[in-house]
Amino acid sequence: MKPTQKQLRLKNSLESLYLKYNKREYLNWDPLGLLDASLCPFDFEIVSLLAAGLAYGRVEQSRKSLTLLLQRLGALGVQENGSGLRKFLEKDFDKRKLNSVVKGWKHRLNTHFDIVELFGNLHSIFQSNKSIAELFQRKFDSNPKLHLENFCEALAPMTKSKNPGTGASWFAASPARGSSCKRFLLWLKWMIRKDEIDTGLWQSEELLNPQLPRPCVSRLFIPVDTHLYKWAIKNGATKRKNISWKMSEELTAFLLKICPEDPVRYDFAICHQGIMEFRKLD
Repeated sequence: MKPTQKQLRLKNSLESLYLKYNKREYLNWDPLGLLDASLCPFDFEIVSLLAAGLAYGRVEQSRKSLTLLLQRLGALGVQENGSGLRKFLEKDFDKRKLNSVVKGWKHRLNTHFDIVELFGNLHSIFQSNKSIAELFQRKFDSNPKLHLENFCEALAPMTKSKNPGTGASWFAASPARGSSCKRFLLWLKWMIRKDEIDTGLWQSEELLNPQLPRPCVSRLFIPVDTHLYKWAIKNGATKRKNISWKMSEELTAFLLKICPEDPVRYDFAICHQGIMEFRKLD
């Protein structure tokens, strides 16, 4: 369908934002900026999952919490940037030792129990999958929403643990649970898209199973935060008053009309325009 004049004007405006803000210099205000780009792909996809899951509250606190967690894992042979984490989870996993070294760690709602549970899940996953990316491929469904639900259930199923904390499912929030899935969608964007900001890690043959469907940018959903919400209201993309999965679906559908091949292309730019305005840095 041919785009309307309004959609064309909005696309031009968004492209201007993209050219201005979609640059690595703005990663200081983004959880992706916490990560060491030199990590091997097998370590990076795990450490980035942790970084995205802890990306709430102030960036400074998220950085501190991730740094402290990785430092504690040093007792298990993991380097401070996360190098060696995949080896520990796949070959050297010891739940008792893990619990001992991370005990007492906390990030706002998250506790060390969440990390132990998540790492236990990953240990099991790596016995039959060469990467988290391959697990994502295995859970493919022609319906992108059901694909996400299948993947979340395999990565971190909802449990009824009595331990304090959020549980491992915090790191793989599913649309089936009514969540906006903001941090999880952000992580998938990092993994699947490729530009100056997003890594495109899951386009690497090293991580993928060539016999399974490849991760596709056009099937991504937009992660909605306060800045995206304000932009959506201003531009008539939604009339909803609460950030939710429904809003993410609605805003993604709106952006698909503007950029069908890449509906989340403008996420970083819109978000960082909002951050700059909020912090009065622009």
